[in-house]
Amino acid sequence: MDERVRRKSANIKKVEKGRSKSAPGRNWKVHVERNIRERMNKRTSIAVGLLLSILYPSQYSWERSPAESLVHQGVDALYNYQFTNAISLLDSAGKIDSHHPLVPFVLIAAKWLNTQTTEGYAASYVVIMEETSATIPIYEALLEGYP
Repeated sequence: MDERVRRKSANIKKVEKGRSKSAPGRNWKVHVERNIRERMNKRTSIAVGLLLSILYPSQYSWERSPAESLVHQGVDALYNYQFTNAISLLDSAGKIDSHHPLVPFVLIAAKWLNTQTTEGYAASYVVIMEETSATIPIYEALLEGYP
């Protein structure tokens, strides 16, 4: 059994000697070529990943919308019973970002409450029905674009 162990250790030393980086020969060249290919593949993969992330940005997010601050201001104005200011802010937000999902909904509420306080309940029901009918196609388009 000791003889087998000595033979295995001798064979391992021969193999390690043949794998030496400083040893000239075919094994060394193959090792260097493989190393260069692996590095190039990594660099290529990183470059392709960066290029794809630039060319294909992530899907739309209302949280990163340029109109988000106007939407927040509009909602604050709505809760503070400043309906005309809320309508103005939400209209501006809708012009900046027409894909923002909250703008049409809050705008309906602002117009409905404004009409209710200025013209009465009967007129407010007409406004809410008209605004809802006008907004349904907007949400249907958003659902088609962003399922």
